[in-house]
Amino acid sequence: MPSSHHVFADIRAYSPEDQASLERHIARLRARAEELDSELKRVQSERELIGVALDVAERHLQVTRTLENDELDPWFKELRGTRAVDFLISMEPHRDHTPAELSEAMLGNGWMPADLKAPVENARGALNRLVRQGLAIRVGPGRYRTTRTKPLLHEMDID
Repeated sequence: MPSSHHVFADIRAYSPEDQASLERHIARLRARAEELDSELKRVQSERELIGVALDVAERHLQVTRTLENDELDPWFKELRGTRAVDFLISMEPHRDHTPAELSEAMLGNGWMPADLKAPVENARGALNRLVRQGLAIRVGPGRYRTTRTKPLLHEMDID
């Protein structure tokens, strides 16, 4: 595509009014091009986020289907403590997790005794162990995130 400099190389041949009009038009076109570049970058970022969300949703569905199967994989049945917390936070690696939500998920999956006196503290302890092992980070008061880039599900053989 020819540059505006090339197209309007003989701009001096126009009247001063026409030159000013052309320069304003060029300035508007450049401004619009910058707006479109910004919009393109925003849309590309949104597409990336949607891709991440779809990936997480697909993995979550895969795990849910596995967990709903009557013949649960022994790996799932035996999840407890730190390993269960590691598994849960790895399933949504781009999200913050709290000890309360993790203890609820662990209780719901049978990965924590229902009669445990302090389930939230148990989950917090597991998260702190993961932090010490470098498998999680504390991102704020009572909020943690995995350092894994792929869910633990990728280490398993699930059909």
